[in-house]
Formats: sequence, structure tokens, C-alpha cells
Amino acid sequence: MKNSNNELISTNTLNLNENKVPRLSKLIWCMLYENILLFGIIFITALVYGVVLNQKHGLHHRLGLQITIFVVLGIYFVTCWHTTGQTLAMKTWHLQLKDNISQKTQLSLTKAVVRYILGFLVWVMPSIIVSSIVNVPVLDIPLIISNIVLVFILAKLSTHKQFLHDKFLQIKFIDIK
Repeated sequence: MKNSNNELISTNTLNLNENKVPRLSKLIWCMLYENILLFGIIFITALVYGVVLNQKHGLHHRLGLQITIFVVLGIYFVTCWHTTGQTLAMKTWHLQLKDNISQKTQLSLTKAVVRYILGFLVWVMPSIIVSSIVNVPVLDIPLIISNIVLVFILAKLSTHKQFLHDKFLQIKFIDIK
């Protein structure tokens, strides 16, 4: 590649997409793919948990299973964000997290753990709270979907299209393709 002075420039030094904010539609597709992958992780975790505890019914040891799944998913996400700044779905969709403070694509261990906990509080907890207040099981799925839509609307309205927990931690998604 040549610059305005007709000199050769190494393409390795150019990273045009370094600060490119991905479209929200790309984040949605990545999130859907991530959920498909998470289904496998959750299934294997629940299977091992059920076999180890000789679980005869799905409601036996339910709280323990929920905590175990929370911890296993936390290990998956924190490890991915801390080592490469990407989960498997993010690699497929060419997305990466970038710390706005350190300018690194790998999050510190502390920031990765806090992101996981805040993500749970933003994405999951509101649905659990409203569901327990309303106490109408038929409304559980619509509550979850409406919470996800609300989080995406807030991200769309944000200046850099960031989710609340990412804005708080000064993290952004970058498109690396």
C-alpha cells in the first residue's frame, strides 16, 4: 500500500478496524450463536451434576445446579475474555472486547470477573426479579425477551453503542474483520 508521498507502507502497521464499532445486528447474531454454544456447556454441566449427585428429578438439588451452572459459565466467559478478549462466538463473528483504559484486547482478570457479574445483573437479574414479583410462569419467556430488547435499545441509544455494564467498565466491542 502507498501513502500520499508514494512510499510503501506496511499493511501490518495499519489497523483500520481497530476502533470500528460493530453494528448491533452483528452483536445480536453473535449473541444468538453464543447461546447455542452455551446450551452445550449447560447441558454437559447439568449431566455431570446430575450423575455425580444421583439426581432423580430435575427439581432436586435445583439451587445447587443453578449455582454450578453460574460458576461454570463464569469460568468460560472470564477465561475467554481474560486470555483473548473473545468467546468462541465472538471469534466466529470477528468481534473482540477492548479495554478503553489500557487499550488491550485482553481484559484483566478483575475486569473480566466484574464484567461477568455486572452482565448477569443487567441481562438476567431484572427478569428474575419481575418474574418472582408477578409470579405468572407463562410470562417468564416474554419477560426475558423484553429485558433483552430493553438492553439492546439502551445500547442503541448510547453514544458508542455500548451495553450498560461495558460503559461502566469502559470496555467496548470492536469489529476485527
